[in-house]
Amino acid sequence: MASKIILTVVALFGVVQYASAFDCSQMKDHAEEISKCCSAPSPWPEAELKECFQTKYEGGVEDQVICAVDCSLKKLGVMNEAGELDKAKALEYPEKHLQGEWRDTYKATIEECFGKLEQMKSKAAEAQANFKCPVLPMSLHVCVSDKMFHRCPSEHWHTSQICEDVKKHDCLERD
Repeated sequence: MASKIILTVVALFGVVQYASAFDCSQMKDHAEEISKCCSAPSPWPEAELKECFQTKYEGGVEDQVICAVDCSLKKLGVMNEAGELDKAKALEYPEKHLQGEWRDTYKATIEECFGKLEQMKSKAAEAQANFKCPVLPMSLHVCVSDKMFHRCPSEHWHTSQICEDVKKHDCLERD
């Protein structure tokens, strides 16, 4: 099953954070379609994220998304109360619940994103003043989702103009 909620979150967050020569702001208007571009499983259980989205947080839509992701990664133990991310915990779900190519791809992706942790911390610190909840969990979430979006095997990719545009113009992640 596609990680619909994860890509929807990334699409909504992409509008807040990123822009390029291509009008990546269209992502918000096409979040539903973008969420169907790749039928990848979620790297982490979606129940926690859905539960965290039920909570109303202070601030606007962006704060709701960032706070829900922060909440879900804390519930999963991927992030502790001190704000530290735990790679071993991040790798647990794919290791236990995914098989074959998906498990290997997610594990490599999580490893790669944790390799960018210092860079993500720096960018998150710069953006933090604009948001109510920690930005770092969202940065990890965006990194993993973006990498999986771009690594989606062709048999799981659903071609459409918006999917190709988002992929081609790299609307999800900026290094």
